[in-house]
Amino acid sequence: TQLLDRMEERGAADVVRDLAYPLPVRAISDLLGVPESEQDRCVELTNVISVWFASVLRTPETARPAQDAILELVEIFKTVTAGGGRNREGLIGLLVDLTVGESGLTHEELYAQCVMLLFGGHETTRHWIGNSVHTLLNNPEALDAVRKSPDLMRAAMEEVLRYESPVQMFGRGVTADIEMDGTRVPKGSTLLLVIAAAHRDGEQFSNPDRFDIHRMHNRHLAFGGDAHVCLGSTLARLEGQIALRELTRRFPRLHPDGPGSQWGSLVGFRGLRELRVGLR
Repeated sequence: TQLLDRMEERGAADVVRDLAYPLPVRAISDLLGVPESEQDRCVELTNVISVWFASVLRTPETARPAQDAILELVEIFKTVTAGGGRNREGLIGLLVDLTVGESGLTHEELYAQCVMLLFGGHETTRHWIGNSVHTLLNNPEALDAVRKSPDLMRAAMEEVLRYESPVQMFGRGVTADIEMDGTRVPKGSTLLLVIAAAHRDGEQFSNPDRFDIHRMHNRHLAFGGDAHVCLGSTLARLEGQIALRELTRRFPRLHPDGPGSQWGSLVGFRGLRELRVGLR
C-alpha cells in the first residue's frame, strides 16, 4: 500500500523500480530480520551473486566477486542472529531455534541458509512481478478479463510463469555416465536445462506461444517440482498475486508510457530493468 501510494502521488511510475524491486526485498528482509539500514546493501550484494548464478560460463572473474558478496552477507547475518536472535518472531527466529542442541544447525549452516533465502526470496520474484505487468499490458484482453474477474489473477500469474518465466535455465552436474535420447553424457559433464524452451513445448502445452490465462493444467517448471520444488514458492505466489491484484485495482487505467521495455542481459534470469507506465 505504501509503494502504491507513492506511485499515485507521482501519477506515473517505473513498475520495476517502484514496485517489483522493493516489495520482495522488504518482505524477505522483514522475515529474516535484516534492518532497513542494511537492505539496500543486501540487494547490491545479491545482484553480484546473480551475475555468477545466471551465467552460462561461470568464470573466476564472476566467482570471486560473488564469493566476496556471500562473505559480506554472512557478516550481516552474524549480527542479525547474535544475542537476541532467538527471541525474534518470524522466520529468523525459527532458523535460530534450529541451532539448538547437538543435532541442530551449525552457525555456518545457519548463515548459509539465511544468505540463500535472502537471494532466492527477492531476485526472481521481482522479475516475475515486472514480467507479469509487462505481459498483461501487452495482452489487453487478458488484462481486461483480470480487472473484471479478480479470481482470474491466480491463473494469469501462473501463465506468466510459463510464458515469461523469470528463471530461464538451471544447471546440473552429471555424477555418472548416462545416455539421453541416444546421446552419451559422460560423468563430470554439466547439463544446462532450458526450462524456457520446455515451457514452449507443443507436446505439453496446446498453442504454447499464446498467452492464455484460461489454460488448464498448467504444469510449468518455474518453481521446480517434487523433492526439488522451490521452498519459497508460496511466499512468491502471495507477493505476486497481491501486488498485481492491488496494482490493477488501484489503477484501472494503467497503460504503457515512455520507451519500450528494457530487458536485463543475464542469460539464466529473464527480467526487466525498466517498465514505465501511466496511471491515469
